[in-house]
Amino acid sequence: MDDRPEMRPPHDDGSDPDETTTSVVPMFPLADVVLFPGTVLPLHVFEPRYRQMVEDELDRAGRLVVANVKPDEREDMAGSPDVHSIAGLGEIVRHRRLDGGRFMIWLVGISRVHLEEVESDRDYRKVKINEVAEEGVPDSDALQLRVRLRTAIEERVREGTLPDDPLPLGVLADLLVQCIGLEAGELQDLYEELSIQRRAEQALDLHERRPPKPGDDDDAEEPPEIPDFLPESFDDKLDD
Repeated sequence: MDDRPEMRPPHDDGSDPDETTTSVVPMFPLADVVLFPGTVLPLHVFEPRYRQMVEDELDRAGRLVVANVKPDEREDMAGSPDVHSIAGLGEIVRHRRLDGGRFMIWLVGISRVHLEEVESDRDYRKVKINEVAEEGVPDSDALQLRVRLRTAIEERVREGTLPDDPLPLGVLADLLVQCIGLEAGELQDLYEELSIQRRAEQALDLHERRPPKPGDDDDAEEPPEIPDFLPESFDDKLDD
């Protein structure tokens, strides 16, 4: 039996991949999980309502929101916990069916969105999303900021793990944020910072105040997986 993950061409329902500004999608509330744009998040889906969600989305555009549950709501994970209003829109680009109706899915982060919960006719929750615009970096500051971010990331990861091709400044800032090992509240605060320059500067400040421990090179963690294609294009390059 072939147990390789199934690749599902995104948007095979005829939907427009660019129509992400306002729409209604399923919500997957998770504690201490933030889906950053441009990174891959693997998830084991076992709860019945979220198995239903995956089944539904495999026949649709495959898009859903991963929303970080507020700290004081984590005891209500089996119910309907309150979540942060800025969350990550992702798309299922790979899935594997497991025994008992469970799934392994791989989500690629597309963008930050503002969400508003709406009535759902399914067992899982749904939200109306509005894509939030990030504030770019002035050209006069971009090159120096790029060098500082790459240098900081390379101090925290194994040599050669960053792609050689230039990454957007927002992605570099997000990678550094994820490499520092922040508490959930700090991570969410930086995730909600929509100015790329301020987010990068705050991440660089945290990097300097919380340097990697000497002698930890062997334990250096890799940055979050970055697909070698833009989230909008989905060129089917996620090989086994």
